[in-house]
Amino acid sequence: MDFFDVIAKKLYCFYFDENASVEFERWLFSDADVEKEIGEESYRELIGLNYLDPQELDRAKEIVAEIFSRIAQLDMFAARCLLVADEMLLGVRSLPEGCKILADLEVDQKADIPSTFFGYSTELERLGKAGEDAYRERIFSSVKALIQKIKLERHV
Repeated sequence: MDFFDVIAKKLYCFYFDENASVEFERWLFSDADVEKEIGEESYRELIGLNYLDPQELDRAKEIVAEIFSRIAQLDMFAARCLLVADEMLLGVRSLPEGCKILADLEVDQKADIPSTFFGYSTELERLGKAGEDAYRERIFSSVKALIQKIKLERHV
């Protein structure tokens, strides 16, 4: 995650449910630099929320997305696309899983992603390992093009 600092990574992981909300809440209270880095107003609002209440959890995610955009100079969904794409190229995330995440972002209209990832996701699910082998180079090419597109649009 070379384009994330520690705080941006914590915000990202909380937003996309990669860490439990209780861990995020604990981090807010235990890291002395958080308030300074995210701003007093955002910090106070985040520590005042009940993370067990679904509506307040949604509000926390809204705040986190705003903070993330400010810190990372990138919106949360563009960051998600870049990270998933990078992990696919590095072999850290499987092609089926990565294509599914990118397809879901496209279907939910959270990010401007080519619909080819929806097609890849469907084919990989249908064909299994044989599909992965058959589509690997095409998927890698599409992933590289997606990374380049996002970086050009966002000046990353």
